[in-house]
Amino acid sequence: MVSCKKSEPVSELEEPVTPVELDIAVAEIKHHVDVKREPDPQYSFLGFGYDVTDTYQHAASVRAKVFDARKFVEMNPGRFNDMKNSSGYSFTAAGTTCRELSTLLSSGIYETDGFAAFKSTLSSAFPDQTYASGKYAYVYHSLIVSYGSLRLNGSLGSESSSFSSTLTDSFILDISQLSAAELVQKYGTHVVFEATRGIRLDMVYQTAPAHGDRESILKEGLRYALGKVFGFHSGYLDPTNQKNLAANKSPRIAYELVGGDVTKLKIDTSSSTTKIDLTEWLGSTSREAAVFTGVTPSGLFPLYELINDASKKAEVKAYILKHILENQVEIEE
Repeated sequence: MVSCKKSEPVSELEEPVTPVELDIAVAEIKHHVDVKREPDPQYSFLGFGYDVTDTYQHAASVRAKVFDARKFVEMNPGRFNDMKNSSGYSFTAAGTTCRELSTLLSSGIYETDGFAAFKSTLSSAFPDQTYASGKYAYVYHSLIVSYGSLRLNGSLGSESSSFSSTLTDSFILDISQLSAAELVQKYGTHVVFEATRGIRLDMVYQTAPAHGDRESILKEGLRYALGKVFGFHSGYLDPTNQKNLAANKSPRIAYELVGGDVTKLKIDTSSSTTKIDLTEWLGSTSREAAVFTGVTPSGLFPLYELINDASKKAEVKAYILKHILENQVEIEE
């Protein structure tokens, strides 16, 4: 008697996948920052204008001074908070299109939530090509060493408000002499009353995904780029999906260092992908040398709030909305 065993189905084995190697183009972001607009050594850019159509969390968005923070503190003892808590952290936002990335960045600040603001974040990172093309996907990544934040606790909405009582002579004169468009060009759309200080590395990763799963492709591309260019981990723990990594076409990184001693940066261009060692740069900072690294989520209020003339206030309010809407990030097919 012959016994037979039921044969088990043979599972189809996946063929081994050769690890993917990508060449990543690396370039430094160049911003135009008005050197005449120096931050106050103690109060940074508190009281300055800020244009939310410019660059995300950057001094390039700062405009002319609207009110005097130093005078405000002298007149209002106890209404200035200098929070000296130190921390180090990273921030990542990924968008399968330029519009999606901009919307995500904008959602982190109350005054820009719901818009696709900070257009210059991408146009400055990739000035030599159409950054708005629908074929590109993006990741914005920051490595931040924070030395705390500065905040003025004032009031709005009346001629006797604490901020209004410290307006600069130039702003008072310009309210009556400049058009709404000219005011926004000079002072921006908002005013800074809470800012952060420290140092930061900002980078934007761009790729043209080769197939439909753009989010997964971005994830693999970012993980690979952070490791290959900067030598640090993205935080993703699952195994690399080689297929999705290979689908990162024409990958590029644009980066910028804000604060710290940039001469401590070590750049190796001996291979096809530039490698950047941040170790000594990260160790070059201190609380005393901390610089403006952006605004807090609630750190802006609209410029028009400091205009008492009802007609001019309404005019500036309408123009600011128009200015933001006309300068949102849009996808170009």
